[in-house]
Amino acid sequence: ISVYNIHNYFEDVYIFMSKKVLFVLTSTSQFTDGTETGLWLEEAGAPYNILTEEGINVDVISIKGGKVNLDPNSVSNESLNQYAKFVSHLNDTPSIENVNVDEYDAIYLPGGHGTVYDFANNEKLAEILLQFKNSNKVISSVCHGPSAFVGVKDANSCLLYTI
Repeated sequence: ISVYNIHNYFEDVYIFMSKKVLFVLTSTSQFTDGTETGLWLEEAGAPYNILTEEGINVDVISIKGGKVNLDPNSVSNESLNQYAKFVSHLNDTPSIENVNVDEYDAIYLPGGHGTVYDFANNEKLAEILLQFKNSNKVISSVCHGPSAFVGVKDANSCLLYTI
């Protein structure tokens, strides 16, 4: 992931939006074999820093709420320091259950292997994504984050995104 590319993307998006973005994070902390996984830190920490430094408000939530686990392969002392403000949100996140889409201008779905387990075919997340789409709001994701799009269909059974 290139921080430069993320910065340019969000700089362009900034022009078109008010100033509130919803970050939805995985709540999965282990693969089915018990190996630790979770959120990939840079994929959420870098955009968080960029947006908040530009004065954009960011709310951080997760699928189930509570503590969000970081994939250990994404963590170093340097990255924990670099993304400390973002990391401070991870011990007690609200769940997706009470999201009011009207409060946000964009949604961002960072990756990490955990997303494959709790983003795909998630009915509540699908409902939120459709509300963003139907309101013509920005939907963005990176790496494994697009797993949230799996199974998302509108009232006409059309997929959220088609290629």
